[in-house]
Amino acid sequence: MCALAAIGLTIGLWAECAPAARAPSALQLQQWVTDSVAYEGRLSRWLHDSAVIDSLSRLAPTDSLYRLYRAMYIAQKPAVYVAPIACFEFNLRWQYGDAPAEAAMHRMMDTLWKPGEGDGLKAIERRMPSTAFFSISDSICGRPPRQRLPDTVAGTWLGDSYPRPVRPKPPA
Repeated sequence: MCALAAIGLTIGLWAECAPAARAPSALQLQQWVTDSVAYEGRLSRWLHDSAVIDSLSRLAPTDSLYRLYRAMYIAQKPAVYVAPIACFEFNLRWQYGDAPAEAAMHRMMDTLWKPGEGDGLKAIERRMPSTAFFSISDSICGRPPRQRLPDTVAGTWLGDSYPRPVRPKPPA
């Protein structure tokens, strides 16, 4: 019959002659189900942690940091702003945790540079010294704020955040 289909007499017979797609094995299906259940748990945890981190990030004040960056944009010697910016960012991380502070700073950066300021940013780089090393210490940055969030809030670790889990693909 396949010879007739190859000649083109019957399209329906052609499908019978094509190699059959392999159905996933029971083991592959079981692994996919196991991975899917685990994914749902990881996703639920990630959504919870993201909500906690986002809520805490809205407490971190970034208005002074915004002003420091804007001042650096117009300064003749922008390098003088590098240490205060680093100190401010360090203090935010210390007080609120890395993940909430990072989220707050990313949100602030989204509003920092206006359209068309790309040339100005390149000008900052040209006005910066080739290397600028400094250390963050109490003598340079002042003492960090005494009030600090705990390392975990509502079961969420405030250190580095992690990426959204990836849904497992069904077996082919």
